[in-house]
Amino acid sequence: MAARRRLILDLQGAQDVDNGDRGIGRYVIEHARALLGRPDAVAGLLLNPQLPFPGHLPAELLDSPLLRWNTAEEVQRIVADGPVAYYLMSPFEFGSPGPVAIPQHVVREDTPLLATLFDLIPLNDPDRYLSGPRLQRYQQRLSLLRTCDLVLAISEHSRLDGIRRGGLNGSRVVTIGGAAADAFRPATANEDATAEVRRTVTSIRLPYVFCVSGGDERKNTQRLICAWARLPVAIRNAHQLVISCALDPMLRRDWLDWAREAGVGDGEIVLTGFVSDELLVRLYQASELVVMPSLYEGYGLPVAEAIACDRPVVMSNATSLPEVLGVDEATFDPYDEAQIARAIERGLTDLPFRARLLSAARAATPRHRWKSVADRTLDALDRLPAPRTSRRNGGHARRMRVAIVGPMPPHRSGIADFNARLVAPLATLCDLDVLSPAPPIPRPGSCEGARHLPVRALGRSVAPGDYDAIVYTAGNSPHHFEAFEALQRHHGIVWLHDVRMVGFWRTYTTDRLADPVAFMRERLSESYGPRVPRMDLVANPFEHEWHRRHGLFMTRDWVRPANGLLVNSAFAQRLLILDQGPEGPLPPVQRLFVPLPPPHGDANVRRDTDPGV
Repeated sequence: MAARRRLILDLQGAQDVDNGDRGIGRYVIEHARALLGRPDAVAGLLLNPQLPFPGHLPAELLDSPLLRWNTAEEVQRIVADGPVAYYLMSPFEFGSPGPVAIPQHVVREDTPLLATLFDLIPLNDPDRYLSGPRLQRYQQRLSLLRTCDLVLAISEHSRLDGIRRGGLNGSRVVTIGGAAADAFRPATANEDATAEVRRTVTSIRLPYVFCVSGGDERKNTQRLICAWARLPVAIRNAHQLVISCALDPMLRRDWLDWAREAGVGDGEIVLTGFVSDELLVRLYQASELVVMPSLYEGYGLPVAEAIACDRPVVMSNATSLPEVLGVDEATFDPYDEAQIARAIERGLTDLPFRARLLSAARAATPRHRWKSVADRTLDALDRLPAPRTSRRNGGHARRMRVAIVGPMPPHRSGIADFNARLVAPLATLCDLDVLSPAPPIPRPGSCEGARHLPVRALGRSVAPGDYDAIVYTAGNSPHHFEAFEALQRHHGIVWLHDVRMVGFWRTYTTDRLADPVAFMRERLSESYGPRVPRMDLVANPFEHEWHRRHGLFMTRDWVRPANGLLVNSAFAQRLLILDQGPEGPLPPVQRLFVPLPPPHGDANVRRDTDPGV
C-alpha cells in the first residue's frame, strides 16, 4: 500500500482576533493538536502572514518546528520532501481581512486540497450573516469548497447539508465529527466542583440546569426561558437556570425582561456572562442537568462537553444535535416550549431516565474525543488519489512567481520605461505580476505577458507570501512613494536604480508630513549618529551637496526591510556599502549589467533620479 500523504495544516482559523480561541478557532486548534500527535501525519503548520500571530496556541503547537508562516518558499520546501495534502481547516473566515482563503502558491502545486465544512448557517439568514461584501466572499468560499478534493464535515447533518444545499459532490464529503477538549472530564473524588462554582459565581445558590448559549436567535434562549416558566413551582423553587455566554448589556436586559414577562422570579435565572475555560468545566461538572435548545448547530459541542463531564443532557431534535448522544428520548422539539419544559422536568426528576442518559453519555464519549476525530481524518485521506511522480524523480518543476513593484507607462520616468522593457523577457521565465502606483492603467503592450495590478493590492487582494520574489524598483521620483510604503509592510528585493536617495526623501516627506525638515533632522541623527555634523548648524537637511560631502545617501530605510539588493554598477555597490557604515546590516547585493538606455529622442523617457544628485 502506498504511503499516506502528510498534511499541511492551514491554521488561519485560529488567527481571528476576536474568536480565534473560541468556537471554530478552538476546533481548529484542538484538531491540529490531535493530528500533530500522530506519527508522520503532519508536514507543516502554516499561519497566514496577513493575520495576527495567535499567541493563544497551546504549547504543543507553539513549540513545534513545523509552525511557520505560509509562503511560497515554505510550501515548496515541504512539497519537495514528499507527497502532501493541503488542509484548509477553516474556509469561511470573516473576522479578519485575509486576502484569500487559499494562497496562490498552494493552488499551483500538484497537491490535493482539503477543507472543513462546519455548517451552512449563513444561508439560513443571509440578511443577517451575509450583508454587504460578505455575500460575495461567502459565495466564493462555497465555490472553493466545491473544487476541493475532500471536504471533512463536522457532523452527518453538515455533510448532508453541504451536498443538498451547498452543491458539494457527495463522494468527496466525509464526516469526521467533532470533540470536546481533554479538559472536559468528570470531577474527581478530591474536587468539589459545586463549592468552586458557588464561590466564583455567588448568585448560584441552588442545584441548577446549565445551558451554554449565545446572542444569536438560533440559540433559542428566549424559548428556553419561557419553558423554564412552565415548570412546576416546586422544581423552580429547588433549582436555578444558569446560562453562560458573552452578553452585551442590551441583550442581558432583554433576557431578564423576557423572564419577568414570563413570570420567572428574581434569582431563578443566572446569567454568568463570558466564563473562562476552567470555570466552564466546573459549571458542567456541578450541574444537575445540561440543556441544549438550539434551532441549528453544525455540531453540538456543548452536548459533547456535557457528556465528557459525565452529566445528563437533553437537547433539541434539530440539525446535528441528536447525533452526539444518539438517544431519541433525550430530544425535544425546540419550537415547542411545553416539550422543552417536560424534557427538563423529566431530566431532573425521572431517575431511570437520568440513568439512561448517563449510560448513553459514557458510551458516546469515546466517539467525541480528538483522538477519534484524528483517526477519522487520516482514514479519509485514503480516498485521495495516489501521489503522482515527485518533482525530484522527473516531474515538472513549478514556475516561479514574481512581482515587480514600481512605475510603468504611462508614468513618465526612466524607471517606468525600463520596467516596461523588462516585462516581456522576464515573463517568459516566470509567472509575473506588475504592481504599479496609480493610475493603474498601463500603456497598451507595456505589460504583455504579465498581470497588472495596483500597488495597493499587495496585502489586500494579493498575498505577498504567494510570490517567490517581490522586487521593488527604487528611484528618487514621487512614483516610488507607494512602493516604499509597501516595502515597509512586505519585505522583498530592492532594485536601487540610484543609491543617492536624498531627492526621494525631500519629495516624500514634503508630500506625507507636516514638518519634513524636523523629520529629516531626526532621521539623519537616528540613521548615522556621529557621522552627522551638528544638526543645529545644518540650514537645509535636504541640500544635496551637503549630503554628498558627508557621504549620507539616505538608503538605509530602503535597505533594512530588504531581503536582497540589486544595483546597476560596481560604483553604486561601493557607495551603498559605505552608506550603511561599519555596523550597518546589509543583505546580499547583486550587481547587474544593465543595457544602455533608449535614445534621448524618446519623448517618453525622463530621468527618475533627482536632478540635483
